[in-house]
Amino acid sequence: MFRSKLKEEFHAELYLSLSDGDHLRAGAEDAVPAKIACGGARRVLILHGGGSAERSGLLSRIEMNLTSAGLAFLVMGGVQPNPRVSFVREAIREGLTADVNFILAIGGGSVIDSAKAVAHGIAKSLMWTSGISGRKRQS
Repeated sequence: MFRSKLKEEFHAELYLSLSDGDHLRAGAEDAVPAKIACGGARRVLILHGGGSAERSGLLSRIEMNLTSAGLAFLVMGGVQPNPRVSFVREAIREGLTADVNFILAIGGGSVIDSAKAVAHGIAKSLMWTSGISGRKRQS
């Protein structure tokens, strides 16, 4: 469900693997803030697909839990099967503007693939701008 990684030199580690199966149990969304905060998350970009995350109430429960935990977030829905490069580019721009340091994918394979592409794009942009300016980015 959650996969992405940026280089630690720019931000806290962004990789979270829920291989323990916690993400399969009812109410797992209640553990999201604690699980991602342990990786240093402060600002989260939430990506989701065509609307089932909204219709099921899962997205609103996760938003409520992140807000209660004091984590800022930005939500971008509309990931399609066979993700569009235009969506990924827009999410990279939005993520850089919002200075996100964690990508949270709510959905299946296309959402996860998009989240990985967005994380890679953000990391690449941060490496490029850091290399040009000669300064490390503030976290």
